Amino acid sequence: MWIGERITEKGVGNGVSLLIFVGIISNLFNGIVAGFNTATTTGTTSGWVNLIVIVVTCILMTVVVTFVELGERRIPLQIAKQVKGRRVYGGQNTHMSLKVVSVGVLPLIFAYSFLAFPGTIAQLIDPKAEGWFTQWWTRNMYTGSVWYMIISALLIIAFTFFYSSISFDPKQQAEQLQQQGAVIPGQRGKNIRQYLQNIMNRLKLFAALFLAILAAVPTLLLRLAGVQVPFAASSILIAVSVSLETVRTIQGEMSVRGIDMDMDNVGFIT
Repeated sequence: MWIGERITEKGVGNGVSLLIFVGIISNLFNGIVAGFNTATTTGTTSGWVNLIVIVVTCILMTVVVTFVELGERRIPLQIAKQVKGRRVYGGQNTHMSLKVVSVGVLPLIFAYSFLAFPGTIAQLIDPKAEGWFTQWWTRNMYTGSVWYMIISALLIIAFTFFYSSISFDPKQQAEQLQQQGAVIPGQRGKNIRQYLQNIMNRLKLFAALFLAILAAVPTLLLRLAGVQVPFAASSILIAVSVSLETVRTIQGEMSVRGIDMDMDNVGFIT
């Protein structure tokens, strides 16, 4: 925490997030190196296939997460003209941006923490694992089991809908638009609230399914192909989010200093 605060104060971006990012990249690098050493030591085809699967999966997940993380739903707005004194305000067309996946990594963290809680309590109450619940949980709810995948997917979907519902209120947003004199083309009055609610429902459904599928990829690779990937879906999400946020921070710092930065030239950072 102390190092993170120093980075935040004297560096670029959030220090704690950067430290977590470095840890994720370090574990990923160590996992790939370990896979390479295993493939070269054993000299078997399966070792090289596993290494290729790990690298390709990492690249594909990074590309997909980056694409979705940058995705947004733009709602067109028309701001009415307002005359205040001798000045005229408004009278322009703009848009309101809604992120496709606005919940980030929180549903994954909540779901995994919720699944780890019963097992921890069972071990404290029944350390010898003699009770039926402890035995059932150990036998059926280990990482990679079918029950674990199904329940974790349902929890991720539930937490995604819950967090999205409390982070965006269509009624409040519609009232703010009316106060600002902004209207959505083709929508009037109460229809604005329902229109925003329908859009959020579709975005929440996509985000929930996307996170559930993304979280299941490492487990599916382990069950179907026997490949142990050295990263989780939450790790990729955090790494991509921190990378994009760092690029935006650098761009803002350079913009303040009057230096133009072409995002295409630093695209490799993300």
